[in-house]
Amino acid sequence: MVMAGHLEGSIYKELKRVIPTAAAFGGAILGLLSVAADLMGAIGSGTGILMVVTIIYSYWELGMREIGNPELAALGDLL
Repeated sequence: MVMAGHLEGSIYKELKRVIPTAAAFGGAILGLLSVAADLMGAIGSGTGILMVVTIIYSYWELGMREIGNPELAALGDLL
């Protein structure tokens, strides 16, 4: 794996620095979205809405991969 502007050995260090931050930020955003949906009285709970969206998105990804969408082909086995 090669990242532009980085030496091959520094990729691990860069990913180790970035991934925990991105995961924590994503979790916080999903939590805030869930709380906001509950407070606004959305149909169903905020957590239920997030689960439905995640399931629908995973089926969409699967369908795109099966029809050979070139945008998802670049990701290979990561999906």
